[in-house]
Amino acid sequence: MPHHRGRKSRPEAGFTLVELLVVIAIIGILIALLLPAVQSAREAARRAECLNNLRQFGIGLHQFHDANGEFPPGGRGAFSRKKNPLKPPVAPWSDDRGTWMVRVLPYIGEDVLYEKIPNVDDTTNEFSASGGPIREAVRRQVLPAFLDIGRCPSDGFAREEPYVNYTGSIGPSCHFAPCGDNRFDVNCDRPDLGYRGTTINHGDCAGNAHCPLYGMFSRLGMVQVAIKDVTDGTSKTIMVGEQLPSSEMHLRCVGRGPIPFGGFPWYGGSYWAQLNGGTAHGNVIVPINWPINPDLAFCGGGTNCWEQTPEFHPLNHNVASGFKSNHPGGAGFLLADGSVHFISENINMDTYLLLGHRYDEQVVNNEAF
Repeated sequence: MPHHRGRKSRPEAGFTLVELLVVIAIIGILIALLLPAVQSAREAARRAECLNNLRQFGIGLHQFHDANGEFPPGGRGAFSRKKNPLKPPVAPWSDDRGTWMVRVLPYIGEDVLYEKIPNVDDTTNEFSASGGPIREAVRRQVLPAFLDIGRCPSDGFAREEPYVNYTGSIGPSCHFAPCGDNRFDVNCDRPDLGYRGTTINHGDCAGNAHCPLYGMFSRLGMVQVAIKDVTDGTSKTIMVGEQLPSSEMHLRCVGRGPIPFGGFPWYGGSYWAQLNGGTAHGNVIVPINWPINPDLAFCGGGTNCWEQTPEFHPLNHNVASGFKSNHPGGAGFLLADGSVHFISENINMDTYLLLGHRYDEQVVNNEAF
């Protein structure tokens, strides 16, 4: 009989260590390539939601205008009550009658909240000596309150508190600041662009003959603007833009109060509803997304911000009041016609200044922003 040798069994098919390492490396490369695309898509979605919030505010502002013939005041207190002005001893900062955000509540789906706030436009002195209607709403625990369209999802700062990421534009106007660095003040006086010198800020600029409002809001409502006042065209004028509450003192500190800041008895605690709480403080003299360091913020008053890189300090209004966002490359803006735009942080500065001014009579090409 022939002798049959036993066949050697073939080894089981499988990966060698080298092959496995190659596969792992390829998967890692694919993940590394895919992750930025996923992050970019998520940020695009967040940015779209942020712009939609601005659009909703625009609808509310225009509906208010339709009903009242003008846009709401930036903020209103004893400084700027239209009728029956208060007499001493009521301090001008303490009769808090709210901001433009309070006045558009019925037009942005917040009717129930608005009805719970004591009448902010009454002509009586009720609640005035004790802080005004907004302070009364805080005592009644109506305020503070979250706004559904108040936060941009790209900003993760203090999401458990009812901050907002949007502020009205005062245009190319400078703020007084205690910190010493005023590197952008050159943009406050630009006769070559059709505007000059001192502009209205929080008060009425008593004794100053040249005290106009170039933007759409004055902080405490000394001037209210109607569409007819936007002679440059509503599609060429910034109304509201993005802001980071972590990096601007009024939004972060004053509205959050109450705190003793600079000797004033701030009646805070209502956030976006507080008459000086940062919702009408945005200016275009500072480049978009100027880097403010939120770690330097101090809400207790008596700060030495002039010693702590004032060019990046949240308490330095000269730099911190510029529009900014966490979006790469720019920020979202609502124009006075109700349209929303994402404007690049690299926009030509002169173009940006003109977009902040509502009646400079200069030409701005839509392709420029």
